[in-house]
Order: sequence, then C-alpha cells, then structure tokens
Amino acid sequence: MKRLIKKQWDKISSLGKYRRNLGIDLSKYVSGRNLKILDLGSGGRRGLDKFGRVIYSDISLKMLQQGELSTGVNLDASSLPFKDASFDVVTSIAMFHHLPTNKDRLSFLKEVRRVLKPGGISVIKFGFILGEADAQIKVKWSDVDRFYYSMSLEGLKKIVEKVFSNYSVKMGEYSSREVKYSKNHVEKVSKFGNYELVLRK
Repeated sequence: MKRLIKKQWDKISSLGKYRRNLGIDLSKYVSGRNLKILDLGSGGRRGLDKFGRVIYSDISLKMLQQGELSTGVNLDASSLPFKDASFDVVTSIAMFHHLPTNKDRLSFLKEVRRVLKPGGISVIKFGFILGEADAQIKVKWSDVDRFYYSMSLEGLKKIVEKVFSNYSVKMGEYSSREVKYSKNHVEKVSKFGNYELVLRK
C-alpha cells in the first residue's frame, strides 16, 4: 500500500504545481522564532520558515522537487531518520489520513513523540469524510485515485492515547464542497471535515 501511495503522489506531482499554505495558525501554539521544526508530508507547502529552521519532508521525492523545497527530505513518516529529541515542533497537514493501517498510524505517532524534544509540540491537521467512521475510502482527484482512512473521533482518541497522554483535538468546519468517493466499490457523495490534533511531550 505504501508503494501505491508513493506512486499516486508521484503522479499528482506531474499534474502541475501542488503548493499549499500551512493550513494552521502555528502562532497559537508557539511563540519562538528560532525553533527547529519538522514538517511531515509537505508536498509543496510553505509558511513555516518564519518560526525557525524547517526540514520539509515527503514520501514522494517528486512532490518535494516540484515544490522547489531546498531543505526537503524524502522519507517514510513511520520510520524517521532523525535522532531522539531533535525537534521543538513537528507539523503535518493533510497527511495522517493517507496512512493505510493502524500499525502505520501508531508508528507515525511513536516516531513523532520520539523526535520531539521534552516540552515539544506537534500539530497535526487531517481530514475525514462526514458519515464514514473508521473506514478506508478512495477519492478520485483528476485521474488519480487517492486513498484515505476516514477516522472517527473515538478511533482517533483511542490510538493517540497509546502514545500521548497530553493532547487535545478539535473538529473543524465541514467543507461546503461535495466530495465523490468510493467505499467497497460503491460510489458515494459526502463532505470533508477535519481534525486539528495537538500533541505535547
């Protein structure tokens, strides 16, 4: 499945510039301007540099290249190539829902905790499909199938609490845009919601 996810993002990178703003207000959580930051699943994202030194990263090297991210590192977020307690902040936007299994999601959270410094913070924002709880779905984007895991709030808390005791999560507003997706080969229509998960070490 990970090879398939990498392949889908390599293909998305070829469709044109894929750049996103940060998508979160990091200033709500940190006040420093000399922080060491790791951004996971960056794609072509910008917006963190004003807070300190940033390492952008993605499973798809082609996504980093089309985003022209000079500090980009090609990696698997469930097995990070960094030393323990390396970062003040770890961010991840619109990536967690692409991790295919509970094992991958748990490994991701464990790695985030491992590389955070004591007192560090992680802000993770990701989506879910309204009406789909703890379900693997497929969304067509252009001519690329994008795989999502639509997590319930209860399911999210259950996995987070295996790794972090100090956390908060809030649900964002639902998108007004309808999304077409398939589940078990059945075509459906719904809307996106999102979670903003804040983890403290």
